[in-house]
Amino acid sequence: MLQQAMISLIQERDFSSLRVQDITDRADLGRATFYLHYSDKEDLLSAIVDQSYQEIAVRLGNARGAENLIGLRWGLEYAAENPELFSVMLGHQRTVNKIRSLIIGRILQELGPELKDPDQARAVAHILAGSIIGVFNWWLHHEGELSLDELLGIFSKIIPEGVLQSINQ
Repeated sequence: MLQQAMISLIQERDFSSLRVQDITDRADLGRATFYLHYSDKEDLLSAIVDQSYQEIAVRLGNARGAENLIGLRWGLEYAAENPELFSVMLGHQRTVNKIRSLIIGRILQELGPELKDPDQARAVAHILAGSIIGVFNWWLHHEGELSLDELLGIFSKIIPEGVLQSINQ
């Protein structure tokens, strides 16, 4: 309840303006209950982010096959189902860095063996990971402009064919 309260409050106002009392009021719990579980609001935010990151890591690792395109279909579906959570996560630099690392690892796993130059492979993975995170963020805030299938269609033209063609010529 405390995690959901924080997520909903962050959607309404800046994290820095939140007080523990605001969170406990929203969750309809006492401050003592809050402090049984968390030391402060930063600790609660870290718990939300860490728990979500672990779920993303497991699910991304299980998303296989051409349909998933390095896990993008699953990632976009999950983001669409949990927009508030993703907004919180994408607003937290430590989480963005962790997610970027996951994506880079996935790209290198799936595309790396096909790239002739390991340094180029790493550069491509970083470029794509940054782009993917940026598109996730944009898509969450511009819902309805492109459907999931339209967005995946764009990605499928860029990854892996466009990448492989541009690097392996």
